[in-house]
Amino acid sequence: MADLSLPAGAAPGRELSWRTWVPSVALFQLVYLVAFIDRQVISLLVTPLKQSLGLSDVQIGLLQGFAFTLVLSLSSLLTARMVDKGNRVHLLSGCMLLWCTMTVASGFAGDFWMLLLCRMGLAIAEAIVPVVVMSIICDITPRSSIPRAGALFLMASYIGSGMALLFGGPLLGWLGAHDGTAFMGFERFEAWRGVFIIVGAPGSLIALGMGILFKEPERLPTVAVLRGGQSVLAFLRTHKAFILTYMTLIAGANLINITNYAWVPTYLIRVHGLTAAEAGLSAGAVFVAAGIGGCLFGAWLMGRTTPERALRHVVGIMHRIILLLAVPLVLMALVPGPWMTLALLALSVFLLAIILSSALTPLQLFAPADVRGRVSAVAIVYSAALSGIGPLMVGMITDLGFQQIDRIGYSLAITYAGSVLVAAIAAGAAAAMARRIEEAASSSVS
Repeated sequence: MADLSLPAGAAPGRELSWRTWVPSVALFQLVYLVAFIDRQVISLLVTPLKQSLGLSDVQIGLLQGFAFTLVLSLSSLLTARMVDKGNRVHLLSGCMLLWCTMTVASGFAGDFWMLLLCRMGLAIAEAIVPVVVMSIICDITPRSSIPRAGALFLMASYIGSGMALLFGGPLLGWLGAHDGTAFMGFERFEAWRGVFIIVGAPGSLIALGMGILFKEPERLPTVAVLRGGQSVLAFLRTHKAFILTYMTLIAGANLINITNYAWVPTYLIRVHGLTAAEAGLSAGAVFVAAGIGGCLFGAWLMGRTTPERALRHVVGIMHRIILLLAVPLVLMALVPGPWMTLALLALSVFLLAIILSSALTPLQLFAPADVRGRVSAVAIVYSAALSGIGPLMVGMITDLGFQQIDRIGYSLAITYAGSVLVAAIAAGAAAAMARRIEEAASSSVS
């Protein structure tokens, strides 16, 4: 069997060619792409799910938002020690096999609670992906390339989410021809069930192949801004101000991102009269194109720094970008016509991708290697618990506030405005802290 080991890492002072780490990042991109297809395809199935299982917008918001992200964040915390101590490749492979199984099982759900359990199982399995991959990236790339490698990896979330819409809509339309007939083992087939089954099945083969063919890379000594030697709890207590402030920024940006994926296709259907296939194709194309563009530009932009200034550089750019988001986001949910909405969505997704493609990078630059998996997991718990509120807020404002499903645009605008305000305040504070952290680290070395 050919040796498909991941490349040896970048020891301090050693500069590796991009050819040694890009193939590994490409593999992880594929894994994350599958994760986001499985996670986001539900956003196109809102109408048939409401009709079939009698769901409300609040329940849809729970399935796509708070209930999903809360479980995802808690799971990342519980498995974080395995990231720091165990075989990361095998862990990633096993989790991928589990979430693909949960996606297929969603197609057999008979009520809200069974679907919720499947979504929770998917969240438990997917939670580990960014923590595992960013830990490995720190062992296979030179320090100056970590922001670029991380951004390239996280680009897969936009590709996967876009592909879920691009192909999910036509797939739903094709399967709709079999509604009510005996098909795929069902006596009375429903198209949304077939979408879950067809989307979830292929990833199992990728999971098995990765677990068999790839080996765990060597763990290398830390090259972080701060050195190891502390317990994870001591490290978190000492640096809680920066971690909480920074992750509040990321929570605000991620809340907007999750809300976009969860409700924009439904908004296009309810308010602008698009079919599910049209909404999927148009929004999916925007998510893929603008997301890739933002990630690539972000990878270039975040990488334009020196090792000793990498932390303040990345957080400072995030601060400036979040300030640009407010106007296109709020207008996107209020303008007349689908094409204006899609144009503003493209700008918003591009800007969000610059931030979120490097979301975990500052923590990897900041924390010592012996605790960075657990530090990232704790930070993700806090961020995800907040960001998952977005889809739920939209559902609650629509159901309980306006009480009209076609007022969803106003619900989106309110959610966006509050999120940007919180994120902008946190970003300014985090940027100032990052600068002080690197200045203090530089002074202690000299």
